[in-house]
Amino acid sequence: MAKKMLVINAGSSSVKWAVFADQKKVHDGEIELGTGKVMTDGIVVRQKIKNHKNAGNYLKRVAKESNVSKVCHRMVHGGVKPCVLSEAKIKEISKCVSIVPLHLPINLQYVREFKGLKQYAVFDSYHFRSLDKNEKIIPIPKIIIPKNVRKQVLEVQGFHGIAHYDATNGEKGNVISFHLGSGCSVAATKDGKGIGCSLHQSALDGVVMRTRSGHIDPGLVLYLCEAHGVKKVSQILNHQSGLASFVPGGDMRDILKQKREDVVDYFSYSVAKQAASLLPLLGDVDTLVFTGGIGENAGKIRSGVCKWLSFLGCVIDEKKNMKNEAIISAKNSKIKIKVKRIDEESAMVRILKREKIL
Repeated sequence: MAKKMLVINAGSSSVKWAVFADQKKVHDGEIELGTGKVMTDGIVVRQKIKNHKNAGNYLKRVAKESNVSKVCHRMVHGGVKPCVLSEAKIKEISKCVSIVPLHLPINLQYVREFKGLKQYAVFDSYHFRSLDKNEKIIPIPKIIIPKNVRKQVLEVQGFHGIAHYDATNGEKGNVISFHLGSGCSVAATKDGKGIGCSLHQSALDGVVMRTRSGHIDPGLVLYLCEAHGVKKVSQILNHQSGLASFVPGGDMRDILKQKREDVVDYFSYSVAKQAASLLPLLGDVDTLVFTGGIGENAGKIRSGVCKWLSFLGCVIDEKKNMKNEAIISAKNSKIKIKVKRIDEESAMVRILKREKIL
């Protein structure tokens, strides 16, 4: 009998999953917590699951029905190399909850749901294990970083790494990948190695996101903390900022429906600005790759980003772009522009196999 593994990719607003038999995918699905919609193998099966606790119960039923013997989790922080999740490793990862309060507690919640089965972790930072040395520098006295997380803060950097790993899989040369969804990030990859990214120590920096502010002046954050307290400011920056400060909920689909050209332009600029900041690492660019819910489906955003990056010589074929075709660059474009529907769950299995963990 084939040994089966459940792979869980839990984000802040959705959970993707897949069942693999001897490293071949046999089932997959997604739970959208906002709408409650649940899909299995491309078919909507129910519309009732709206929180991670209920999603965990649903996935336990999936595991039982599929005769799963092991579980692999996407882990946003706490390590670089994929590993078996021992009690000691779980304790080490748990120390990082204060660094990534929006995502890591969710990842660990699913680990607890499957206690008793053999479990693995694949870390977002895996793709960025070759991060340029200048990208890793934090110009503050190291002594102020709490000792219990100092190693993780200094050595574990980069988010959405599994997405960028899959987005750049098979691409040669210098690539800028855009993972645009509820959370957003931009990464520089050179010959398959992630050397730069817009998200480093937390999931709050870089591109403006659905409810997260993205990069803002640290001086402003200090002022706000003095005025309102750290806890309230953290809540606001993580859950009430970003695109949600323009349109309630911050959903890009609503922004496009309402024809908020000002917000579309600002978001496109924010994405392009982060991409431009990575150019010193690459020198020149061979390929742009768009992924994620926005990156894969919003042609208007891709057009806006490429407009801001037109100095690179990237030109979009608008007919192909609006059809969300796989290659959307025009014939006269100096850079290849692609749209990729990534499969992070399969990428996680490939990483485990590559590192000889399975």
